[in-house]
Amino acid sequence: MKKQKMNTVFKENLPMREKPKYSVFKAILNPFNQISDNLIFFVILALIFTLILSGLTYFYKAVFAAQTTPETTGELWNEGIRLGLYILTKLLILAVFLRCWTDASAQDKDLLMNVKKTLADIFKIYAVILVFLVINALPAFSSFALFIRTPNPNWLLELAYFTFISLGFVAPFVLMRFYGGFGAILEGQPTSLGNFWILTRGYAYKIILSAALFYTLILVLFIGFGGIKTAQTVADTLFSNFAVLLIGALTAGFMRTQHAIFSAQKSV
Repeated sequence: MKKQKMNTVFKENLPMREKPKYSVFKAILNPFNQISDNLIFFVILALIFTLILSGLTYFYKAVFAAQTTPETTGELWNEGIRLGLYILTKLLILAVFLRCWTDASAQDKDLLMNVKKTLADIFKIYAVILVFLVINALPAFSSFALFIRTPNPNWLLELAYFTFISLGFVAPFVLMRFYGGFGAILEGQPTSLGNFWILTRGYAYKIILSAALFYTLILVLFIGFGGIKTAQTVADTLFSNFAVLLIGALTAGFMRTQHAIFSAQKSV
């Protein structure tokens, strides 16, 4: 009864419209179309941010990574903190890039004039990136937890442990239904994740299928181009950072496509 009331509350806030038509084919290709339609701007913007990310990479190497190998626990913790700050800074730069790219590809130039709104959107996108990475890292955490576990003679505790850890393998697929909400945040639009949970009811298998095929296509493309290489030379560093921006733009495009499909404003 309580669940029915919650669903009723969400539905009252949803616009009345026809049931959305979900095309797996369009959901996969639309992120690539967003780049091809604005290819020149994307290349120029990506090259600018590639240089910024590469500069940050070499700064980190010169200042921190070139130091002696940590030997004590304290030095190891310091090294981990520095590496963490370096990664978080790169993700913040990625958020700025996605804000600029979304404005351009959506042809919504007015947002760039509102500095306060743009800064707020950047930090929202930053939060989306962090949440997205944590969600997709859950299977790795679950695998590690299974690897380091010590068998418990109590079968009830053992069953409970396996049940809880198994959630980490399932959660990324279930939470794909929120991708449309993430897409709304990327476009700087107000959204309710609860609404998207209702809107995507009955579409979970299509969302999962399109996401699986989409990321498989990206994986095949980057394997064909040699993958994201370990930065040994300047060319490797530039290529790796450009690849990160391209993957980020394509992933953001996939989320924005989910938002377009399930929003009442437009369809894909």
